[in-house]
Amino acid sequence: MVNLSAANKARIEASAQYVETHEVYQLFEELLADLLVQKPADPISHLIEALKSSAPPRVIITGPPSSDTRSQCEMISSRIGLVHVYGPDMARESASVGSALGLKAKGVADSSTTGEIPDDLMLDLLKEKLGSEECLSNGYVLEGYPNTAMQARAMLAAGLLPSRVLVLQLEDEEVKRRLDGRRVDNTNNKVYHLQDAPPPAGADVVHREDDMPEQVELRLATYRQTAAAVLPHFRKVLNELDGSLKKDVLYRVVDPLVTPEMPSRAPRGCARVVLLGGPGSRSEEVGCTPAAPLPHPTAPLLQLAASLLHPCCTL
Repeated sequence: MVNLSAANKARIEASAQYVETHEVYQLFEELLADLLVQKPADPISHLIEALKSSAPPRVIITGPPSSDTRSQCEMISSRIGLVHVYGPDMARESASVGSALGLKAKGVADSSTTGEIPDDLMLDLLKEKLGSEECLSNGYVLEGYPNTAMQARAMLAAGLLPSRVLVLQLEDEEVKRRLDGRRVDNTNNKVYHLQDAPPPAGADVVHREDDMPEQVELRLATYRQTAAAVLPHFRKVLNELDGSLKKDVLYRVVDPLVTPEMPSRAPRGCARVVLLGGPGSRSEEVGCTPAAPLPHPTAPLLQLAASLLHPCCTL
């Protein structure tokens, strides 16, 4: 064990405090991400200009079927001025302004029996959109992307780092209740709910096929599987919110989180532990397995490790 003098400890503490106070790790991460996205011919001059201006919010909102993602994105866009980017519409919007990339993607989608666009082409569309002047100046709120772990990794590798990822959580039973009662007007596509917002008498409303119980079960299973694969990639900027709140109440929770500042990445305060042990001690297993109260033979060791890593940890 290395014994540090009081003076050395004070210097280390002062450096760590400086890094946290001035958000040095976030600063370097954002500058590197900007270089990867923009790829300027003169990186130094580009960084100098970037340091003169503040980065706008970069937000992803997601949630299970029937969660309030669309209306929250629209409220953020209208009230704060962020650009609402809906992943599935990127190809159509890009093609509508004559973008060669958008026209290519639209052609691929139109010729596909499923209408899907390959991940590499979707990533190029995303880089084009999020790297546009309006998104760089105003920030963005992204909905409907990424949908797979591969898309999430590609997005991060391209330097497209969100400042926040907001997940509107709903229990499965609430999702089923919302979709079972949802009705859509055939004439104007207005959405009603039999209990929460009943359609007027005589309205020509339908219960969509993908809102039927069998389809809802499939949609929920798909979402849970997707979320389990995608969300861990954004765990450092992730906020889980109560999606059952009324729209305006939920927005009051969302609004303070729509910020360009990322949560601190500074390692100060994080546990730094070396696990040692002889043959049969399972030190590698303890180090690699998440500390959770699971029916696992190493659970007591994991709980002990967690208590040593952080004295406030509760399992």
